[in-house]
Amino acid sequence: MGISAFVVNWYGDREPFIDRSYALMQMIASGNNFHVAMMYDEADEEEGATDQAIADLTMFQDTYLSSKSSGHQAYLTYEGRPVIFIFPRGVTRTGTSYVLG
Repeated sequence: MGISAFVVNWYGDREPFIDRSYALMQMIASGNNFHVAMMYDEADEEEGATDQAIADLTMFQDTYLSSKSSGHQAYLTYEGRPVIFIFPRGVTRTGTSYVLG
């Protein structure tokens, strides 16, 4: 028993440094029998938040979850599906049921 995974904030391409840091953490985790999961932070703007979330999560899937992605096997899963946390900023601006549906 012990720590076997980290949950890491991720903002899409709104924060390039954090995106590169996440990529490095996932790659290192894959070589060390460790797991990472993403906590998506919603955009600050209300208008277009749902479209932004869909674009960001699509980018994340293509970049980090695809079987062609470096370190993808380190991503935390539950029953074979990726675990994604969403951090709402106050009142949820994103149509979460639409995004996750």
